[in-house]
Amino acid sequence: MLGPLSFLLGVAGASPPAAAESFFPTTAPRFAADVSTHLNQDGSPSIHVEIQVPYSELEFVKVEAGYGAALEFVAVVRSGHHEVGGDVWEERFVVRSFAESHNPVIRIAADRTYPVREGHYRVKVQVRDLNGGRQSAAEIDLPVEGLGGSSLGLTDLVFGVCGLDSSGAEAFQRNASRRYAEDLAAFCIESAVLDLAGPLSDRRYLLHWRVRDESSMQVLAADTALTGEQARRFHLRPPVSNLFLGNYEIQVEVAEGKRHWSQSGSFEVEAVTTPVGAQWATMLEILEFVATPTELDPLRKAQTAEERTQAWKSFWAHRDPSPGTERNENLIEFMRRIRYANASFQGLGPGWRTDQGHIYIQYGPPDQVEDIPASLTSYPTQIWHYDQLNRKYTFIDRDGFGRYVLTSETGP
Repeated sequence: MLGPLSFLLGVAGASPPAAAESFFPTTAPRFAADVSTHLNQDGSPSIHVEIQVPYSELEFVKVEAGYGAALEFVAVVRSGHHEVGGDVWEERFVVRSFAESHNPVIRIAADRTYPVREGHYRVKVQVRDLNGGRQSAAEIDLPVEGLGGSSLGLTDLVFGVCGLDSSGAEAFQRNASRRYAEDLAAFCIESAVLDLAGPLSDRRYLLHWRVRDESSMQVLAADTALTGEQARRFHLRPPVSNLFLGNYEIQVEVAEGKRHWSQSGSFEVEAVTTPVGAQWATMLEILEFVATPTELDPLRKAQTAEERTQAWKSFWAHRDPSPGTERNENLIEFMRRIRYANASFQGLGPGWRTDQGHIYIQYGPPDQVEDIPASLTSYPTQIWHYDQLNRKYTFIDRDGFGRYVLTSETGP
């Protein structure tokens, strides 16, 4: 069990190649690795490994020019028990100030590409902080496919941010974690059209993209066209700034005549945006499940947009278990529980208003759920056990429509 949130808060077409997810180690130094399949211009596949390590995860030592760090990277690609690709290399760099060395937003990035055949692979990434001696590793399974019988395809969707470089030209920077917070407005995807039937310059390609949320509901969609050299390497910038915290999937399909191909990938929105309009009152009502009236008082008194933004940030800053990092794990978990409640529990209103939603948001998932079917003398019943809290909640469904109401609770 993740524990009660009150405790967490301190209150009390043809089949396209499969795209891998980002993955992360469980120990320090923590890094993000994005392993994806790429189709080369001849249609053959390769595996691309992108690794990013925040400065805040490294140990810097004082050097003449400032503060220095040193990393050892290991990337290994295996097919069964056979190693088919891999590298070991070091990265050393110096920053000028102590503050820069502890900035979690700045990352050291490294990448490698390995040509492979179609098949199933396991990719392992290992990072060692040469100054601190700490080492972490993570690995993932990756199926790799080529174009098969198709002559039209897309390379993997590479997630990143788009901006302007010093010369004013568009610049693309990868985001290996596929997590977006303050940089959500710069969300960008890079890909390329592969056409084995002839030169790209002779054709016009139609692109259709759509974004779906965790319930598979389409929240954004648009069409665009690419001609000539535009198709060789292109960027998509879906307007995702208004997306709420959660996990999303984007699918991009390319078509030319009767030929088509699609590619997809997932990303996570972690933007700590202040609720606006009716969302503000709703969020205050939900926060009553996990916070005291005294703690909510500054939020209730805030009237202007600026006051609400400041009060919202202050409320969650006091509940951030890792203030030196970009992520506020408690805020993310709180929003996750709300989304789960709305998707899972039925009532006359949204899921968070139900008794089950209330308990789930406050305490998280139960350690055990007893499902007791209806009988001639009883309604369908669910009993939620929270072993670590020594608590038990009993819900019954009186009308048979899955709308469970709380009938008893036991425990301290």
